[in-house]
Amino acid sequence: MKNIIAVILLASLVTSCQSTSSERSTDVATLCSNDNWNELGKKMALAGKSVRTFNTYKDECADRLPATAKETYLTGFRVGLKEFCTYENGYKSAEQGKQNNKFCPLELRTAFDHGYKKGAKDLQDNKDEARRLADQAEQRKMAARPNPLKG
Repeated sequence: MKNIIAVILLASLVTSCQSTSSERSTDVATLCSNDNWNELGKKMALAGKSVRTFNTYKDECADRLPATAKETYLTGFRVGLKEFCTYENGYKSAEQGKQNNKFCPLELRTAFDHGYKKGAKDLQDNKDEARRLADQAEQRKMAARPNPLKG
């Protein structure tokens, strides 16, 4: 019985790897034929990805990469950076508990970092308040319990 289960698990694992592999090759083929590298660069910046993400595309596309892809990608990436590196996005990143990975370049980092510091402080204040309220609720619950020693 154990052997049958092992064979079934192994077969499903191999099948899932094959479908992932074929999906990935389809994604790479679509990506390499992508004519909108500018939009892809912007999208990566807005997602907080490193500019070096392009190197992954370059490696995967190899000969299929258009000659203008890198410069077009970088142009879009710069636009995305300007939209991403704002006070509001810094605040949201901290509020969501994300780490400040210093993604923004120095000339754009100030506003993002200020927002991040404020968001991190507000997040910590909210956690402290939630902890305080939970402690109070626990104390009230303990106080409401009858004491078995005072019979």
